[in-house]
Amino acid sequence: YSFNFKDFKFIAALLNRDQVEISGKGYGYLENNSENFSISATMDVDWLFLFKGKDVFYISGVESTIDIGADNNQFSFDNIFGSLSFSSEEMVSELNINSIQADLIFNQSRAFINAEADIDDELHTGVEGFFSFSDSTELFNISNLFVVYKDYEWKSRDTIQIVNTPSRFKVDN
Repeated sequence: YSFNFKDFKFIAALLNRDQVEISGKGYGYLENNSENFSISATMDVDWLFLFKGKDVFYISGVESTIDIGADNNQFSFDNIFGSLSFSSEEMVSELNINSIQADLIFNQSRAFINAEADIDDELHTGVEGFFSFSDSTELFNISNLFVVYKDYEWKSRDTIQIVNTPSRFKVDN
């Protein structure tokens, strides 16, 4: 399938915005049969404006993809797998965020994340890690976390582990 951006009055109302303007393209496919389900979509946005009174949200140079699949013979959340990827040249609202890059890969109740961005041309930050979850536990391991502000750099030395259960919340480094 492919889609064209047209009239966004309805979307603007849903987003509680006065006006939405967008330029870009999108395409992908959807497949479902007795064996497998899969969906893939790519969206390239040249620019997007969201207006609300004097407030403006702007994002440009967006490239994003989503790929999700599942085995139709097994009915379990662990059976879903896929990836999401997002990048943008610039996002402007109350902050200016540039060079945004984020990737998420998930499979069998585990997800791997990698993200970086520049904020207001003074701060560069990033995170890399994975998280997993079960009926009673969420675990988040951050293997790389860094913040660079002007000439100062802070970087995690060891893996940061965050554990959340119904009876406790724990952060270890």
